[in-house]
Amino acid sequence: MLEPQKEVFSLKGQKLRTPVAAISKLGQNEDIGPENARQQMAELADNTLLILEDFRVVLAPEQALEIKEQPGNPVIIIKQVLSSLSNLAKMNSIKVQFNPKDSEGDEEFIFHSRSFRQIITNLIKNAVIHSGGKNIYLGFDCEIDANGYGLGTLKVEDDGIGIPEGMSELVFKAHSQGKTGADGSGLGLFIVKELVALMNGNLEYSRSKYGGACFALEFSMKPSEAQIHLKSDQQSLAGIKLLFVDDDKLLRVLTEKLLLKLGVKVKSCENGQRALEVVQQEDFDLVVTDLNMPQMDGVEFARSLRNLGVTIPIIGLTAALGGEELEVWRNAGANAFISKPVTKENLINTLKSIDFNWP
Repeated sequence: MLEPQKEVFSLKGQKLRTPVAAISKLGQNEDIGPENARQQMAELADNTLLILEDFRVVLAPEQALEIKEQPGNPVIIIKQVLSSLSNLAKMNSIKVQFNPKDSEGDEEFIFHSRSFRQIITNLIKNAVIHSGGKNIYLGFDCEIDANGYGLGTLKVEDDGIGIPEGMSELVFKAHSQGKTGADGSGLGLFIVKELVALMNGNLEYSRSKYGGACFALEFSMKPSEAQIHLKSDQQSLAGIKLLFVDDDKLLRVLTEKLLLKLGVKVKSCENGQRALEVVQQEDFDLVVTDLNMPQMDGVEFARSLRNLGVTIPIIGLTAALGGEELEVWRNAGANAFISKPVTKENLINTLKSIDFNWP
């Protein structure tokens, strides 16, 4: 492993310990009610997944390039991020204000919504931890042309110390934190810059009218009306017969429950060897399989299916960060990959990307 990669793993590994340790403590604390515990665990889990996405952007940018544009409402995404970061803001005695120009915010577009979500998260966390201010101000505006295409502008400002003159470019480099003494990996703004490039957007820094920093993101969005078939909520998974393979019992049970609620006819197996036996006994429309499993891993399983003449799509389910092992998997017969956990949105969008033959 290269030295810069070791540094990234070391820094992000430390960041991962915090939410994981907090989840462990929540599970042991009998004084916290089940509703509060579930909400806090969900927030901590979301934070952990974002840290893992940061890994992917830094270590395997070629995978980030493969992320498809998806339908999304920018205003709703911003509100969701603010909700997930509300506890962090309270802990740091910071008030976050969001004033979108379009108060309704009911427009949905096709754009890099996942990257947008991660950009907002990192910009807000950076302001909370490093700005030294008491307030963060968010603004969003969208200009829509005659053809329905949108030009979105997001502003994240604070009333803190700002960035010293001559250092505005430096803070976008990995492991740079300016003159702040706050804890952090120094990767937040570096990752933001990488994600903005993936969106073909533009990010500029200036001094805020409130005295601190102002980050302005400008990016384009396609009209959802022009690509209505891409909308996840208009495509049903009902009736699909799916084989789900994962050695993690809890994840297997939870995923099976989700798929059953969506009308999927699902059967699950704990490893590739068992799944291979099942495929030879029953017909399926789709296979979703984990990579790392005992007895027979995802690569060997995919290769064995293809050697048997099985032609149905194989979707790889993985938390893998590097592109090398995924390429080996693809060569073995996998059609596409999705990051854990399985959701309705990521499954539908992946199936659309491979022109799945819906039953």
